[in-house]
Amino acid sequence: MVESDNEIDAISHNVPLKAVPTNEFPAHQQTTKMPDEDPASPSPNDSFEALTSLNNQSTPTRGTSRMQSAATSRIVTSPTKVPSILSTSPLKNRLPTSPTRGRVSMSPTKAARRVSVIGLESLQDLKRRRLSSDAKPEPDVHEPRLVIDHLLLHNFKSYAGDQIIGPFNASFSAVVGPNGSGKSNVIDSLLFVFGFRASKMRQSKLSELIHNSESNMALPECRVDVHFKKVIETFTGDGDPVSEEVPGSSLKISRKAFRNNSSKYFINDRESNFTTVTNLLRKEGIDLDHKRFLILQGEVESIAQMKPKAENKNDDGLLEYLEDIIGTSEYKDQIEQSLLKIDDLNDACTKKGDLFKITETAKKELEGSKDEALLFLKKEREMLEKKTFFYKYSLEDEEKYLVEQTAELNEVKAKLNNDNSSRKGIKNKEKKLNDEFNHATEKMRQIDEKINSLKKAHKMIEKSKVTMNEQIKHMENKKKKATKVLEKSNNTTRQAQNSLTRFEENLVDYTKQVTDLDEQLEVEKEALEEIKLELSDKTKEISVQIEELQQKLQPWKIKLDQKDGEITLKESEMSMLQSKLDDLQEEAAHAKKRLQEIGELLKTKDEHKEYLERERKHVREQIAAGDDEVGEARGKLREMESELHALRQRAEEAKANVSNATSRNRVLQALVHLKDSGRLNGFHGRLGDLGVIDDKYDVAVSTGGGSLDDYVVDTVECAQQCIQYMRNNNLGFGKFIVLQKLRKFNLGRIDTPVPRLFDLITPSDPRYAPAFYSSMYDTLVAKDMSEANRVAFGGRRRWRVVTLDGKLVDTSVEKIN
Repeated sequence: MVESDNEIDAISHNVPLKAVPTNEFPAHQQTTKMPDEDPASPSPNDSFEALTSLNNQSTPTRGTSRMQSAATSRIVTSPTKVPSILSTSPLKNRLPTSPTRGRVSMSPTKAARRVSVIGLESLQDLKRRRLSSDAKPEPDVHEPRLVIDHLLLHNFKSYAGDQIIGPFNASFSAVVGPNGSGKSNVIDSLLFVFGFRASKMRQSKLSELIHNSESNMALPECRVDVHFKKVIETFTGDGDPVSEEVPGSSLKISRKAFRNNSSKYFINDRESNFTTVTNLLRKEGIDLDHKRFLILQGEVESIAQMKPKAENKNDDGLLEYLEDIIGTSEYKDQIEQSLLKIDDLNDACTKKGDLFKITETAKKELEGSKDEALLFLKKEREMLEKKTFFYKYSLEDEEKYLVEQTAELNEVKAKLNNDNSSRKGIKNKEKKLNDEFNHATEKMRQIDEKINSLKKAHKMIEKSKVTMNEQIKHMENKKKKATKVLEKSNNTTRQAQNSLTRFEENLVDYTKQVTDLDEQLEVEKEALEEIKLELSDKTKEISVQIEELQQKLQPWKIKLDQKDGEITLKESEMSMLQSKLDDLQEEAAHAKKRLQEIGELLKTKDEHKEYLERERKHVREQIAAGDDEVGEARGKLREMESELHALRQRAEEAKANVSNATSRNRVLQALVHLKDSGRLNGFHGRLGDLGVIDDKYDVAVSTGGGSLDDYVVDTVECAQQCIQYMRNNNLGFGKFIVLQKLRKFNLGRIDTPVPRLFDLITPSDPRYAPAFYSSMYDTLVAKDMSEANRVAFGGRRRWRVVTLDGKLVDTSVEKIN
């Protein structure tokens, strides 16, 4: 190490800033001796520069505290040895997440030429360290951070040819050397690569950065390569950092300057440009906007002479300067607003305090009533506890009975499974019996209808029989009367015939007499005419005699006409009686024939009735036998129907589950495809697929897990993007767990009587653990319901317990009515 008391250049890229004791460097630090400058190269005297860079990532909390670091992080200086510090660390371009505060410590001698590294501390970290006695230590593993591995300078300023500066330690390195050895040029090389103008490197133009000496004149270009790498830093139990390089994380940033005052940028030996390089550096955390890591040598004294704090708004003090460098000045307005809110809250607190005093006075007045209420509540609690134990023991008895019934049900199910093969035959037999029953019912209905029709016919026949009997009786009477009339008519006819015969004989005689008399009259007329002619005188006497004879003949004519009328009347009466007699005889014969037919029909009907009665009796016997078989078949049918209903219900549930699973798989496949195509960031998949558990807890976690089918995303925007995509493509619905919105759970193990379900799950990534915990919380796993009840209600704390077969004991409702 070369001694020097004239110059110190400090580069600090360390975040967190590791404490360096004032009496020695830690064993892991490295010291790099600068190569000698070309004596022909001019170097400024009495130069002083300090370069500091802050990492805004989260800092470790183990080992030496950062407040101690701030107090002890001072560069060791002496009149004879002046180290220059170069510490590499992750470079992030993000502002601090909370206001930070720094401190500059100056040595009493040569204050203008010596400076302590500025230790910056987060206000939130300060508050956290005040509570460090109660806080749990955080893990030692950190995210990878970018550090400078080494520098390669080619014909840059005082360095001729290729000069390698480094390698640098991942935590703290010191660059020391005499005045003019090139310590400031190391800083200038960094500024050169970071894109600063030549004036910032104490030159008027870029071509002046090219090395120029007697042995190396008119060189065409100069180049600086900054080699970065990423490391993962851990801390040992003594607080010492241990860094491991991330494989494949090397990065090389280069810049060339030419004689025509132009320059080119390179990233990993590929030509780039200023914008790309600066954007990459900003992305990696190097602050190129506010230049917080740079303090020029002329500014140190003015900074040291600043007032501690500005006296008014227009002045600048050290505090304002540091706040502007750190970036906390933007919080001034917020602090002032917070102070106003504090005043308002103090006023509100005063009012609340007064109200509290009034309330406390009222509370004291209610102490007596409170004691009585507490006593009542205590008694009620005891009653509820006794009821709980009673219900618990009752529940255990019911569970034992349920187990027995379940065993019987399993036996019945086994028997049912054995009978499944013959169920088809039973169904066929049942169908055949139903067909026979329906056929018998239809036949019985037809027989009943036939019997009813026969009964109606029988009634009609009986009625017709009675009517016919009455008619027969009436006809018999009528026949008797007709017979009597006939006999009388026969007698009358015989008499009439006799009279007629006699009359006919008399008629013949009378006719003969009339004929004789007519002939005689004609003769007499002729004789009369002749006599008249001959004897006109004698006519008068004869006429008188004729008139006398005619008068004597007149009564006989009248009697003859009367007898002719009587004969005609008797002939008509006889003809009418003969016609009536014929009709009566015909009706009697028809009635006898009808009566004979009715008798034969009645005999036939009686025989058919006896046959139908026998048939009905036989059918009723068959129906009675069929009713027994049908009743037995219907009982079996009801059992089969109930079993079929249960099987159908299980089938429907299985179909619904399959449908839901298919829908979920369709949604999951669509979202995974969207993620794989690069259009969806922050989607991790179904919660149940992001962890593993032993197979014997599968049923328990499915019952107690609740939200295993939900989808896990990082942000609300990602969930909204998924929902919009599902809505646009009609994919159904889904529930999302947003990791960003989950509150901080205590995921450490707790004392439980039986295993906690959450502890049995191994997430594929630790960041999924809060999602699993939000799904089941402190649910425990028991072997059976007896153990579950004992764990859930036996202790002072009520637990939510699930058994291995999926039965859940939920104690969320503590009060039992």
